[in-house]
Amino acid sequence: FMAETVKADPSASLGASFADALAAKDFDRIRDLLHPEIDFRGLTPRKNWEATDPDAVIGGVLREWFEDSDEIEELVQVETDAFADRERVAYRFRVR
Repeated sequence: FMAETVKADPSASLGASFADALAAKDFDRIRDLLHPEIDFRGLTPRKNWEATDPDAVIGGVLREWFEDSDEIEELVQVETDAFADRERVAYRFRVR
């Protein structure tokens, strides 16, 4: 099941772009998508992740989540939402 992203909603396309870039492990593209003063919070089982700049998001969070040997086979689902100055993206990958 692939959730559809509404093109008219800028936060939806930003969240979908982030998930696409992460699925491709395209960290340069992710860096371009992130605001320089990001307040990043991520939630995984047993751990909360926080970072306050793009390099910390990439090096201290995303590269910890996925090893170089991890093959992301499919972006299964993407959900996005926005409220005030916050954006949320949830995604599910099939990883080997």
